[in-house]
Amino acid sequence: MKVEQKPMIPDDPVASPEYSLGVVHGEQGGLWQIQSDDGVVRLATVAHSCLVTPEPGDRVSALCAGSDCWILAILERDDSRDLKLRFAGDVEIECPSGSLSVRAAEALDLGSDRLVSIHGPVIRFSTALAEHFCKAASWVGERLETTFERIRTVTRRMDTVADQHHQSARTFIRKTEQMDRVQAGQLDLRARNAMTLRGEHILAKADELGKIDADQIQLG
Repeated sequence: MKVEQKPMIPDDPVASPEYSLGVVHGEQGGLWQIQSDDGVVRLATVAHSCLVTPEPGDRVSALCAGSDCWILAILERDDSRDLKLRFAGDVEIECPSGSLSVRAAEALDLGSDRLVSIHGPVIRFSTALAEHFCKAASWVGERLETTFERIRTVTRRMDTVADQHHQSARTFIRKTEQMDRVQAGQLDLRARNAMTLRGEHILAKADELGKIDADQIQLG
């Protein structure tokens, strides 16, 4: 859009502040070029109270005093364009005696170039589907309880270190394609009804004592 350039208003240190309405035409080095309804073109900064970042075509209200001009608010914008909030420094939202809710009809995206932190005595997530993608994960806590109808884990390597490991299941099926090795100071295998050992070769070796005790022993 070609803007008809008119002379800039000269500096006037004693000029009284005046409000004006205009249209944004572009940005130049952090300053926004606005053309007021009377045709005067000014360069304005965005007031801290105006959180929405201006865009070309926006109709705005401005406060001008001499050579200084500030965009106070965005009055009109095409509804098809997104809104962007811009802050120069750190921002803190505080509710000393209430709650803060953030809702979105389609998507809610939280992102940071360095760190995203969530702090609270209780953190609750409720969703129909959760997806986690990360290169590394670390969990540190005193207690963890999980309840799932089904769990499927696929990994190249898994290491588990615990003082005591207890598993309980109605049916336990384990399949190992290559080697399955158990190293223990003492190994106790018990079966309520029957125990079956099958293999192409079965070797049993004891350094001191080997014993088989049963009411009836059959070999062959």
